[in-house]
Amino acid sequence: MSSGAEHNWRRTEDGWRLLPGVYVGTGSGAVPAFDLERVRNTCSRNKLSKTEANNNVRIVQIAGANRPHDVTNQERCDSLIPVRQPYLDGIKGIGIERRIWCGLSTAFGQLEIADIVMEISGTRYCCEFFCILLREKIGKLTGTTLRMIFRVLQKVVSEALNNEVNINIMAGLLETVSEALSTRSHVGSRSLWKRHHDVVNNLATQVRNFQYTQREDDDLPHLLDLPKECLHNILRRISDPRDLANVGASCSYLHDLTEDRFIWQDMCLFHFTDKQLYPFIYDDEYLGIDWFKTFQLCYKKNKRLQVDEYANELYFCNLCRAVFWKDLGHPCRNPNEKPDSSPLLPRDFIGMLCL
Repeated sequence: MSSGAEHNWRRTEDGWRLLPGVYVGTGSGAVPAFDLERVRNTCSRNKLSKTEANNNVRIVQIAGANRPHDVTNQERCDSLIPVRQPYLDGIKGIGIERRIWCGLSTAFGQLEIADIVMEISGTRYCCEFFCILLREKIGKLTGTTLRMIFRVLQKVVSEALNNEVNINIMAGLLETVSEALSTRSHVGSRSLWKRHHDVVNNLATQVRNFQYTQREDDDLPHLLDLPKECLHNILRRISDPRDLANVGASCSYLHDLTEDRFIWQDMCLFHFTDKQLYPFIYDDEYLGIDWFKTFQLCYKKNKRLQVDEYANELYFCNLCRAVFWKDLGHPCRNPNEKPDSSPLLPRDFIGMLCL
């Protein structure tokens, strides 16, 4: 700009402006003054468009999502609803030699276990996973993994106490964790393990002192308002004898219902095979049998109950060799082939980890 360029400025209501045709800058980089506003507007529009693009969630369809390879029957593949499908692939080996060649923290994150355990359908499976992992593998876990696990434990116990659900599961989980911390196979400082002990003891105290909130009188029906036949059918669908015992301990009326012979007959037939029941049954027509006593004798001899189906659990796809959650499915690499997947018990999944 020439030395007399200051005379080319004019004062307006909006401030000082250059006259049209006057260049700003020197040499080849000079820009006409009347182009500056256009450049600023262009930059502003570009910035705005990028901001809008970042703020708007991009919804896409995932190839193979919710196809027949998903265990669920939810028809979401033709919609524009975002699909949540955490999964873990890259599994090597076959049969009992299957191995996940990534760290536990990575597998933990990709399968979103910290989020699944907070959902009612996944709490039981994940809590059993934590019990086995800490009871049998605590000496092989890194400090980072342990800190992550204890943070999740704090969240899930607090959630259970706030919502007043799964209190017995939380008590059993904390008891197992406390026993695992009492072993002497850990590696690390005493102060670190003392902090872990303090966290578990604090949570266990909260669970022991928990009391259910008394229901307000809202004139809505209660469980005991149901006909006896309905309650009987509900109790016959309970597969865990501990749950049935807890129901019977709530009041004398339900206690009498839980002693029904048909309920314990269903319990025996679910948990034990005919070969296991045969030594304790002397009537081929199943008449006059004390099924509660039969259940006790069978359990005392076999020391094992049938594993009931989880509300949500991990599955292994034999086509694309991926681990996924039953309720959420996975984007299978072979969506046009016949589905081929099998459930993974918590112990089976832990066996796949390289610990």
